[in-house]
Amino acid sequence: MLRVHIRPALGSVKLADLTAEQVDDFLAARSHLAKTYVGRMRSFLIAGLDHATKRNKVARHVAVLSTMPKFKEKVERQPMTPDQVAAFETAARGERLEALFVVAFDSGLRPGEMTGLTLADLDLDDRPPTMNLSGAIHLKPRRRQDAKEGESPYKGYEVVRGKVKKSTNPNRTIELSPAAAGALKAHKARQAVERLKSQLWQDHGLVFCTEVGTPIDPGNLRRTFDRIAKKAGLGHVFPYAIRHTTSSLLLDSGASVEEVADLFGDDPITLYRHYRHRVKKVASAGTRMRGLLSATPPELTAEGI
Repeated sequence: MLRVHIRPALGSVKLADLTAEQVDDFLAARSHLAKTYVGRMRSFLIAGLDHATKRNKVARHVAVLSTMPKFKEKVERQPMTPDQVAAFETAARGERLEALFVVAFDSGLRPGEMTGLTLADLDLDDRPPTMNLSGAIHLKPRRRQDAKEGESPYKGYEVVRGKVKKSTNPNRTIELSPAAAGALKAHKARQAVERLKSQLWQDHGLVFCTEVGTPIDPGNLRRTFDRIAKKAGLGHVFPYAIRHTTSSLLLDSGASVEEVADLFGDDPITLYRHYRHRVKKVASAGTRMRGLLSATPPELTAEGI
């Protein structure tokens, strides 16, 4: 936020000269971004100027006086249907990362959690076969050694394996379906051949990696997903579509919120608020209500109405 948005837009303004109108304009110019993200930027400014106010560096707390801009009405994300999932998996057959998508649809893991899986996390010979969640791939900013005053101390980023997201419980074991276990076995065999052929192989112990064994860049994985989605005739599919699809389809099929929350490592409230979307266009649950009632209503006639 500081490097991409705040410093380029407001960094040249003296603290004492900053006005609430400038903060309003800054926030309004970013109304195309997510409302929560813009809200975090405003909170960041409020926290910084609160410190300046306590030190008598500014006369007015202009960030508190600022207002959030209007945002477009949020459009509900649509999960993939079972037919679309089948079309995607058909289009992914033969791909290097075919097994990644099979396991992802089964488990609902985030992209970084999928690419962060290690061979030690898998137990494919167990009954049933399982996998553990022990880490995830992240983008870590590289620090500049030659950064001058006023310049960003970061330049580019590196792909590293780190901890799972704080809000997620990483201490869980996930049962694999026969399809997922079979796909992983085929993937390991294919990867063993790649390892023997490549003279540049770097062994990081990852289940899903590049052709030389290094961690997969999240951007490259996203582009691979988009390419397969277009090949399947799905067009553009929003990021994290697999996680949202898994949650929505499981809940729609009758799985309890607690079961899916345990699978995702989230609490039920977070799961229902962020990952559950309507699958059926017509809400039909009300048709079951009559079966719960003991009395049957009399038939209505035109005269009775």
